[in-house]
Amino acid sequence: RVPVDVDTPGRIEGLFLRYRDRGDVAALAEVYDLTAVRLLSLATHLCANPNEAEDAVQATFLAALADAHGWHAERPLMPWLLGILTNRVR
Repeated sequence: RVPVDVDTPGRIEGLFLRYRDRGDVAALAEVYDLTAVRLLSLATHLCANPNEAEDAVQATFLAALADAHGWHAERPLMPWLLGILTNRVR
């Protein structure tokens, strides 16, 4: 598999759509791989300890999966995930 830059326009959005609309779990795994480091970076900044930060990232993905249809495909995915993370930490 060729590594892909998370900043490639539309890349993570396309992958998340493949998961949301077709149940493609490999695409979801790729979304996680492409976004987890950035999410963990924010979580580490917001949380009191590293374990809480890791839990916050996991909770973010669980919330995103539960509300996958709440994300509007014409908008970037990363800000949506970052918003979920911030709300989870609060």
